[in-house]
Amino acid sequence: MVRAALQFHVEWNCTRSSFSSYCRHLTDYMVYLLQPAIDNGSLSIFPTNKRSAHILGVWVNTRPTGCGDTNSNSNSNSNSNTTGVYCNHTASEIGSHLKHKCRVHIAVRYGFLRISPYIYNTSMDVEKLCEHLLALLLI
Repeated sequence: MVRAALQFHVEWNCTRSSFSSYCRHLTDYMVYLLQPAIDNGSLSIFPTNKRSAHILGVWVNTRPTGCGDTNSNSNSNSNSNTTGVYCNHTASEIGSHLKHKCRVHIAVRYGFLRISPYIYNTSMDVEKLCEHLLALLLI
């Protein structure tokens, strides 16, 4: 992959703006593919103007402790997911699963999945990641 990235740099005559544009394309594509999970409230993502081009922070809305039904709206916490749809996996569990089962490496930071595509990643890589992530969320 490193060799491919270096070749890409040479062929594209990469500048900071071309790198940012390519990575923005990949992160925007991820948001598009993850939209069903965003719409149902199991994932949250910062708006485009609040995130960098090459990093996508994905908040996993896990079920609050003590909340019995995954579709319950009875939790009065003001930070709670308003749709009542929660993921049954924590960010750490998702990160570990993606690493060990799918060979996809993402960082887990404070309940967020930190996804950082690079120039050697392709749209197909993004599709595969989102497919695995949505499968874990059962969407």
